[in-house]
Amino acid sequence: MTTHNRRFAAQVRQEACTVGDPARACEKHVPSLDGVIASGFKLSGRLHAVWPLLGVYRGNTRARVAHGSLEIRFGHWWFETPLSNISTVTAQDDGTVCITFKEPVHGHEPVGVHHHDFRLQIDNPRGFAAALRSRMAG
Repeated sequence: MTTHNRRFAAQVRQEACTVGDPARACEKHVPSLDGVIASGFKLSGRLHAVWPLLGVYRGNTRARVAHGSLEIRFGHWWFETPLSNISTVTAQDDGTVCITFKEPVHGHEPVGVHHHDFRLQIDNPRGFAAALRSRMAG
């Protein structure tokens, strides 16, 4: 078992003890076919070499829509916001998706940044943006 898998299993066990329901714990940590609409973000730009030192890998990044909210995980950092808080979703020509929020979203990171928008660099930005907009509408 790899270090990543052991850490993942420990997170699920801890969540199951906290919540008291292993199914809910798995739902939070294990992507479902319905919930995950993007995973494995591209880590590039000026900080691409620093991200692994901070625990951010392509394998532990994802965007998930479930229960009427958007959850973004970026290594150990994450945030969650209701779909009603999303103002715009646009796919850029440089391969990024820009998500703008009506109210700033608090990121659960050590410095406590409030995000007014968030940019994701993913493999299929137009498909992700279209899928997110359709889930916002429906």
